[in-house]
Amino acid sequence: MSKYSPQTRLFIFLVYLLGTTSAAILLRSLQIPTDLLPLGILLCLGVAAEYLAVRLPIGNASMTVSGGVYFAAILLLGPAAGFVVPVLSLAIADGILRRRTWYRVLFNISTEALMFAAGGIPIQLLFDQDPRLLSSTTEALGLLLAATAFALIPNVLVSAVVALSEKISFWTVWRGNHQPLLLTYAAVLPTGLAFAILWQVQPLSVVLTIVPLVAIRQSFEIATRLRHETEEALYALVRVLHERDGETADHSEREARYAEKIARRLGLTDDEIRVVVQAARLHDIGKVGVRDSVLRKAGPLTDEEWAEMTKHPVIGSDILNHLSLFRPGAKLVRHHHERYDGKGYPDGLKGEEIPLGSRIIAVADAFDAMISDRPYRKGIPVDEALRRLAAEAGRQFDPVVVGTLIKIVTEELAEAGSENPAGEGPRLKAVGEDSA
Repeated sequence: MSKYSPQTRLFIFLVYLLGTTSAAILLRSLQIPTDLLPLGILLCLGVAAEYLAVRLPIGNASMTVSGGVYFAAILLLGPAAGFVVPVLSLAIADGILRRRTWYRVLFNISTEALMFAAGGIPIQLLFDQDPRLLSSTTEALGLLLAATAFALIPNVLVSAVVALSEKISFWTVWRGNHQPLLLTYAAVLPTGLAFAILWQVQPLSVVLTIVPLVAIRQSFEIATRLRHETEEALYALVRVLHERDGETADHSEREARYAEKIARRLGLTDDEIRVVVQAARLHDIGKVGVRDSVLRKAGPLTDEEWAEMTKHPVIGSDILNHLSLFRPGAKLVRHHHERYDGKGYPDGLKGEEIPLGSRIIAVADAFDAMISDRPYRKGIPVDEALRRLAAEAGRQFDPVVVGTLIKIVTEELAEAGSENPAGEGPRLKAVGEDSA
């Protein structure tokens, strides 16, 4: 718990307080069901669903299909008895089997308490005495309102705590973790409703709802794994390309750190920063379409060779445009060799016609190239690299971006208390990265 910021801890304790209060209200009216079979089956499914959670891309968050199980629990057992299912499921799956920290288990239980308390209100107010589900219009409305609470409360609270702990915006977390999976997740709660209806008709038929839950869970995993593997494959390709043309394999990683610092200092949003960092890591992927003889040539390029080299931003942009995950950064990759005076390539854009992200990448790329060792030369000192950038401000580079980088580097050197050796340069830490 100590690793979290004061704001994060305050939010977590607020969820604890509201969750504990909700749990007390729910359990005050608890009556042990006479038929424990549905409770036992739902508990087994809840433990399995929580244990087989799928890790989400941003923060230490995960997604499960337990919402469908818990929705069936509140419909069949009522808010009070139904709440027993997530409490025991989380205690067993997270607390015992996965050995998660107590404060994370308590946060999840508090979230479920709020969800059951909020979802129980329309059920208690709008459900009639008919034990059959969906027996009236008002009951259908109650189901809709309860489903809304079940869908929003856990996702909103988890996104909020991740945003606070990672120091990024709520909407960045929401779009990164939940938006791509919304349609898939929308099928979870109807599956819970189907479980409850089938139980009332023929208990053994609820086996039919297990298959959709497994399929939904697998689709979560496939989607997140495909996203991760696609990212890693492209980043690995870029590292190979850098080694192929004589650059160090981590050139793009360093450049991305510089670009992130500049973008953050210039006040870009978290979403914009994410796109800039992603494009910085992939800016040279188009070199896959350039011959080795051109990439590795030590001397001046011929006109034909130069024409081939200038195609790599366009090739890189075309590659990224075919991948929805990287499409927002494709334009930045296309224009990272444009010049502020309009003499760059491929489109000869000038000044603010060039996307800001591309201007940031151009400065970060040039800075790291100058201070880094290459097989055919040593890197130059940091102060000389900054002097050269300043000399090209307004011509090759955006003067505002150059001034921002100079200020960042100067501050970090002052903080370090000494000049860095030639070729190393200051290490600009990415957000959330521990100091060395």
